[in-house]
Amino acid sequence: QDGKVLKKDEKLGAGDVVHVERLASGAKLEELIHGSKIATKFDLEMNELRVQINKIGTLDIEHEIRIDARKTVADLRAAIAAKTGLDPSAFRIRRAFHDQELKDPTRSLTSYTVETSVYIEPGEPLALTQHLVHVFLEDKQKQSNSSAAAAATETKKSEPVSPDPSGPSPPRPPSDNDSPPTAAAAPAAPPPAAPAALPAAAPPATTSTNN
Repeated sequence: QDGKVLKKDEKLGAGDVVHVERLASGAKLEELIHGSKIATKFDLEMNELRVQINKIGTLDIEHEIRIDARKTVADLRAAIAAKTGLDPSAFRIRRAFHDQELKDPTRSLTSYTVETSVYIEPGEPLALTQHLVHVFLEDKQKQSNSSAAAAATETKKSEPVSPDPSGPSPPRPPSDNDSPPTAAAAPAAPPPAAPAALPAAAPPATTSTNN
C-alpha cells in the first residue's frame, strides 16, 4: 500500500523477490483478489500437498502426486488412478498402513488431515455405512490337544518320587493305633568288684632254749 516503508512495514530486505502484476484500472478490491494471477499462484502453493503413494500391495513408495488440500477424496482417487493406471474402484485409500480409510468421497483432504502420504491397498472401496471386520476362528482340535498336553505335564509334575528299593525305607507316618513311645531303659549298673585278697600271714617264729 502507498505510504508504507518497505523495510519497516513490508519487512523487505536485500535479496527478496517482489512480484508485480498489471491490473485493469478501476478494478474493485474483490476483483483484484480473485482475479489476480499472483494471488492465485500463491494460494495454490500454500494449499498444495505433495502426497507420496506406495506401490499397491507393498509398503514401498512408488509415486508422488501434487494436489490441492481442499480437493476431495474423489479428486485424490482420480489422481491416483491417472498416475498408477489402476481402476479407481479397485483400491482403497488409507491415511497410513492399518489406519483410517478415506471412505467419504465428498470430504476434503484437509478434513481427513492428509499431509505427506497415503496408503493404497487392493480391494473395493467401502461405503460410508460399511465396516471391515477381521474374524479369527479358533481350532478346537488344536486347542483340545494343547489342553491335554498341559494336563499331562501338570500330572507328571505332581506325581511323588518313588523310593529307591536298594536304599533305606522312608519312615512310616504315625497312626492312631500306634502305642505311645516308651522311655529307653537306663543301662544296668555293673556288679561291685570283689575285694582284693590279703596276703597270708607268716607263721610265728619259734625259738628253742637249752636248759
